[in-house]
Amino acid sequence: MKKTVILIMVALMLTARLTAMAALVPQPTVEPGKGTHSGGIKDENTGIDVNLESSDGTDARHKADSLAVQFYATTSFTSITKSLYTSSGTLTITIYKWLGSYEATIGSGKQIAAQQKFDDISANGKRIVMTFDPLPDGEYVIYVSDPVEGGDVTGTAKTDATSFSTHSYKDDAYWENAAISFLVHYTNTPNTLLGPVQDPYGIEAPTTEEEQEEEEQNPQTGNFNFMPMIMVLFLGLGFVLLKSNMVIVKHK
Repeated sequence: MKKTVILIMVALMLTARLTAMAALVPQPTVEPGKGTHSGGIKDENTGIDVNLESSDGTDARHKADSLAVQFYATTSFTSITKSLYTSSGTLTITIYKWLGSYEATIGSGKQIAAQQKFDDISANGKRIVMTFDPLPDGEYVIYVSDPVEGGDVTGTAKTDATSFSTHSYKDDAYWENAAISFLVHYTNTPNTLLGPVQDPYGIEAPTTEEEQEEEEQNPQTGNFNFMPMIMVLFLGLGFVLLKSNMVIVKHK
């Protein structure tokens, strides 16, 4: 009997854990290339440099194993620019397509939109311009790291910031109230320069009535469906309980 109670408790704990995991699964971002947050294009023929910085805060250099910034480009872009420093003279810049949470985005090599390694950075730093084929409007993460073991990168960022449209990360952890500056070159001039970014952990409620209605009708939208796993768990538990009862009856 004691063994049966323990099995029930374990099953309930696993069920609660799986339910919590389902709730934290990253939500899909807005489909890229649709101009969703551009507000229309003001000038189709003139590109513009958009700075991903905050209009307030304390500006300083910050050293870390990695620095990253999450942003929403409202139109296509072809380059990013920033002055960076590294202890080894080498660094890698990767642009990831957003995958619903920071962890999921950085952990998936399939989400790489552009990547380049730089080997000629002096001790005084270098103003790096990374160019690539046009990437469509959408949500991205710019990730800077030193590929040399024990190396680090240094870049400017504003702390104690309150006015910015990005999320920043230091050593792969969310950097609260910080804004890492980057110049992003747009191929044209949209009316709205930056779009809204998702929560770093992907826990973002639907933003439209249509999405809200869909979520209520199907709570598993955009999530991995854990229900089959839970059903198998309870079927297994039921089999164990049935077998235990049969053994008890047999002994009687």
